[in-house]
Amino acid sequence: MSDAKRYYVGVDVGTGSARAALVDGTGRVLYTAVHPIQTWNPQPEFYQQSSEDIWAACCTVVKEVTSAVEVTHVRGVGFDATCSLVLLDAEGNPLTVSKSGENEQNIILWMDHRAMEQAERINATHHAVLKYVGGAVSPEMAPPKLLWLKENLVEACWEKAGHMFELPDYLTWRATGSTSRSLCSLVCKWTYSASDEWSNSFWQEIGLEDLVSDKYAKIGIELNSSTCTFIVQ
Repeated sequence: MSDAKRYYVGVDVGTGSARAALVDGTGRVLYTAVHPIQTWNPQPEFYQQSSEDIWAACCTVVKEVTSAVEVTHVRGVGFDATCSLVLLDAEGNPLTVSKSGENEQNIILWMDHRAMEQAERINATHHAVLKYVGGAVSPEMAPPKLLWLKENLVEACWEKAGHMFELPDYLTWRATGSTSRSLCSLVCKWTYSASDEWSNSFWQEIGLEDLVSDKYAKIGIELNSSTCTFIVQ
């Protein structure tokens, strides 16, 4: 099979839409598609999305860009997305991050700043892992958002949570069933160290010791060096 007949799909989920491009083996972009996604803003600094809505948008754009080619010639699919936090229960169903309790709204968007206080408390620890993220966590990063969920939605969310994904990792899980996490995401947004792995003392000190006792099963114990999932025929 010639490179011109080998196809690859790139999917990018931004703040307001999911986009896909079909590229052939020579690097030519053949088709592109865009589909909007919904954001809820129930109060200032709160921005929530739906993993089901985003997955449906991804499926729509992938079907659109591959509609004119033989799908058996598609050699790989790659996902990229915003650094947003996705909550699922143990069965993989959406789990609310909203004060009003809608399970459909199960993503804390990257730009959400509800966890300002939690970020300040985490930074006040001056824990050694903070040096790997520029000396301080942002309220847009995972640890303060997770702490907010534990402190504010313990029954509706925290105690029921089975999976806590970065959005790109959620998309690869949805496509393949693999719970592996991107090393890039965990290092940049979750305080994971490629050399020292997870720091038990950090999570215990900030009040998320239950993640340690669970051996990090909910936030990632299998790592991948890429955010892309490849399907090879």
